[in-house]
Amino acid sequence: MAEAAQAVLASLERDQRARAGWAWSDAESQAERRRWFYTPTDHGGLTVNAMTPGQYQRTMVLVATGLSEAGYVTVATIMGLENALDRTEGFATTFARDRGRDPGMYYLRIFGTPGEAVWGWRFGGHHVSLNNLVVDGALVSSTPCFLGADPATAPLLGATSLRPLGAVEDLGRSLVRRLRSFSCRRALMRSSPGAARSTVSSGRRSSCRRARPGFSR
Repeated sequence: MAEAAQAVLASLERDQRARAGWAWSDAESQAERRRWFYTPTDHGGLTVNAMTPGQYQRTMVLVATGLSEAGYVTVATIMGLENALDRTEGFATTFARDRGRDPGMYYLRIFGTPGEAVWGWRFGGHHVSLNNLVVDGALVSSTPCFLGADPATAPLLGATSLRPLGAVEDLGRSLVRRLRSFSCRRALMRSSPGAARSTVSSGRRSSCRRARPGFSR
C-alpha cells in the first residue's frame, strides 16, 4: 500500500501534489481527514479528471491495495454508473459544473508520508467513500467505508440487469425479515424521515452523536 501511494505522489506535478498530498500532524489536516461524504460533492483532493492516464492508473492501483478483488470491481463499476445515471437524468448540467454526473469526479487525498509510522489516504466521490489508516506498516482502520449504487438496477443486453450491490442488498433484507419485531425495531433507523440520512450520510460530528445504539447479540 505504501509503495502504491509513493508511486502516485512521485508521478504528480507540483500543483497536483499540493491538492493530493497533505501533512499529517497539523490541525487542518486532521480535521480534513475526518471529513467524509458519499454524496456527489467536493470530497477534497485531486480528482481523477485532473490526472493523466498513468496517474489515474497508479491511483487505482492504490485503491486496489485496500480492497478485495470483488471490492475493487464493485468500486470501479459504481464509478462507471455515473454514465448511466447521466443518461437517466437527461445528460443535465448540474452541481454548477459542465457535467453533473461525472465518473471523473472522484478524489484522492493522501495524509502524511507513505511508509512513515503513521499515514493514511482517502478516495471518494458519488457513492464511494474509502478511508484507510496505516500505523507501523499495518492497515489498522478502513472506516468509514461506504459503497452505494445509482441506479441500483440497470438493464443489460440479453434481458438481464446490472445490480452491483444486489446480493448484499438481498442479504440485508433477508436478515431484517428474520429478526423478531423487538429486534427489528432496534435495528432499523426509521424514527423520522431524515434519521438515517443525518446519521450516516457524512462525517459531521453532530450527526455522529445522534447515532442510535442498534441491535447486538
